[in-house]
Amino acid sequence: MGWGTSSLAAPISWGPSTEMRDFVPQRTVDDCVIAAFATATERSYEDVATVMGFPCNSETGKPSPLRIVGVNLWLLPVFLLSLGIRATMVPARKAADTKGRLPSSNELKELLHGRSAVLFTPESKYPNTRALHALAWKDDEVIDCREPEGRGKELSELTLLGAMLLIEEKQVLTRNNGKNTGTEDA
Repeated sequence: MGWGTSSLAAPISWGPSTEMRDFVPQRTVDDCVIAAFATATERSYEDVATVMGFPCNSETGKPSPLRIVGVNLWLLPVFLLSLGIRATMVPARKAADTKGRLPSSNELKELLHGRSAVLFTPESKYPNTRALHALAWKDDEVIDCREPEGRGKELSELTLLGAMLLIEEKQVLTRNNGKNTGTEDA
């Protein structure tokens, strides 16, 4: 995929399989957005936290301020541009909203294959709130950065409220006077 260099944690084993996955674990109870974006983009936790406005404390390695409540999802693409990543937020329509042109949770799941993304689901730890939980989507796998070994639910078990689709700048087709000039090599 060519997301560039990173300082990811050592590869984590996924149960009985010999396949290894890298993920960036959460450092606090509410930093799922930072960890999920770091994992999906193969960037360091520190780089992602800094561009989101939560620089890490050099002594603890935790973001400052410690409480990361209310990250504005619509501003995330602006932050990610400084890392060379274009991002598009795709909200899913509510099940009762059948007139909308937005994809349903299941239709959004179909759009994910072959892409990197951060998925947004209802926060199961706070069921009677509007809180969201962020999960990385990488190599067609859901990675929950707060769970041991990054293992969480399967995509089929999730209700998606939205997904931030990620495209590295080098994957974007360049144009010269309206003519395709190709893509840059990673």
